[in-house]
Amino acid sequence: MADQPRHLLLLIGLSISQVMSWGTLYYVLPATSTAIAQDTGWSVVLITTAFSAGSILSAAAGIPVGRLLDRAGPRLAMTVGTIVGAVGLVAVAVAPSFPLFVAAWCVVGLGQSATLYQAAFTVINTTFGLRRGTALTVVTLAAGLASTIFAPIAVALTRGSGWRGSFLVLAGILLVTVAPIHATLLPRRWLHDEGVPGTAVRTDPRRVRRIARSRPFLLLQIGVTGLALALYALTINLVPLLTSAGLAAAAAAANTGHLTGIFAAPVTIATAIAPAVGAALLQVTDGAIAALLCAAAAVIGGGALLLGTTTHRDPRVVTRHRTHR
Repeated sequence: MADQPRHLLLLIGLSISQVMSWGTLYYVLPATSTAIAQDTGWSVVLITTAFSAGSILSAAAGIPVGRLLDRAGPRLAMTVGTIVGAVGLVAVAVAPSFPLFVAAWCVVGLGQSATLYQAAFTVINTTFGLRRGTALTVVTLAAGLASTIFAPIAVALTRGSGWRGSFLVLAGILLVTVAPIHATLLPRRWLHDEGVPGTAVRTDPRRVRRIARSRPFLLLQIGVTGLALALYALTINLVPLLTSAGLAAAAAAANTGHLTGIFAAPVTIATAIAPAVGAALLQVTDGAIAALLCAAAAVIGGGALLLGTTTHRDPRVVTRHRTHR
């Protein structure tokens, strides 16, 4: 019972930091990619490629960042990650050439690896014990609001001060809000559910390698990776996706913030309930049936996506957007 206030404060802090971190380090790009392309002459494909380079580096840095979390504790690792992410956003804002723009997104990627879900979920799984399921759901729900909140903010900042100015402001927001949360609310050393300071659970490296190379692990990894690829490939390229569905590119770009908010609402709800649904499925059935049901949901979603981008365009929609050009 004595740990409840500490856990509640930590949960609130992580929820806020995940909203701010995802909003500034990840979802800002869909709202600004068109403006960046218009200002620099780089294509949207090149711009998203630079972002992808940073995301790849973020994934590659996951293992060393995990070791840093184990050895240094979450407070130091995630605070440093936040500062690195803010420095990366500043570098994006001032990048004078495309190679430096790519390098800047790689710095952002390093910040992502120590700031976003992987690090936050490690803290929750290690600290909250039997309450980890509820905590994961709360943080996931909060982070799901990031695109809805920050896409309109990024659009408004870009209209007011240009995309470079918007990145500078967002870097400041990240540094002023998230860094203090990580530096004060996260435990200096690992705190397990009993509240006793300690280190992360030591594991046998050989056993870890055996598990990582096993067939079930690899198949699960491939499946989840494929689903994540499909989701984020479309999320980051929302404007081209809307255009392919019959919306004029200029109109879609001008309303990116509003459209992103509408688009993200059901995604946010699905993200919020997904952990609870998955836990419930695994309690009432085995992993194979749960995976089959998830795959069926993915097939239904993929079918709707295919129909949405290939069905006959409504001429009234196209006409309305043309009149606003």
